[in-house]
Amino acid sequence: MQKNSAGIKLKGVTPCEPDDAFDPETETIEPIGPYSFIQKRSGNRYTQDSILLVNFVLESIGKDSKIIDLGAGTGVMPILIAAKTTATEITGVEVVDGCAALAERNVRLNGLSSRIKIVAGDYRNLGVTSCESADYPEGSFDIVISNPPYAKAGAGRQSPDPARRIGRSEVMGGLQDMLAVSSHLAGNGGRMFFVFPSARLDEMISEMDALGIKPMRILREEMANGKKTKVFFIEAGIAGC
Repeated sequence: MQKNSAGIKLKGVTPCEPDDAFDPETETIEPIGPYSFIQKRSGNRYTQDSILLVNFVLESIGKDSKIIDLGAGTGVMPILIAAKTTATEITGVEVVDGCAALAERNVRLNGLSSRIKIVAGDYRNLGVTSCESADYPEGSFDIVISNPPYAKAGAGRQSPDPARRIGRSEVMGGLQDMLAVSSHLAGNGGRMFFVFPSARLDEMISEMDALGIKPMRILREEMANGKKTKVFFIEAGIAGC
């Protein structure tokens, strides 16, 4: 049995049916389980890290789980979760308008509007007391997931492409912002799942401790050559819960 690049088993690769707006010169389309996924040929494209993060969280997802993805990009993790689970309340938040629009387009293309909601906006607004976060009080979600930017703002070479720059470096919120908002959304009963560079593991643990978040499970995958990957996967919850 074949698998697609998202690691989902396929009974033979079924041709994807693009929407009317599909542009083969600037976009690609491929199957994700029973669904089709469109992304730009250039710019931010999903990576193996997102696929592995979804696999890491799968055992914690139930039919009634409410799930939110902070920094959803073009929607690959919400669609992967829809393909691999029976969850019916999945939210993706994305600050880059073009990426959010493509994520919404992917949701509509696959008839998933009843299961996946895409929110175009800054995830940092979801963790504050304001009219913007009225729909997301503390503890709104059972599961919070994120494959956030790996580099600190200003570190390394900065891409001239805004979407790539936002996707790769913390120009729209740093680690502390992500953890604080995630903690708010998960509340006492929820769980948080992240993938992050191994070089910043100690920093994440320290930031979690400062916010009263307790690491519960940490995984580092092995590559084919036996070496550890350069990222880790972590599950956490509010300390004492």
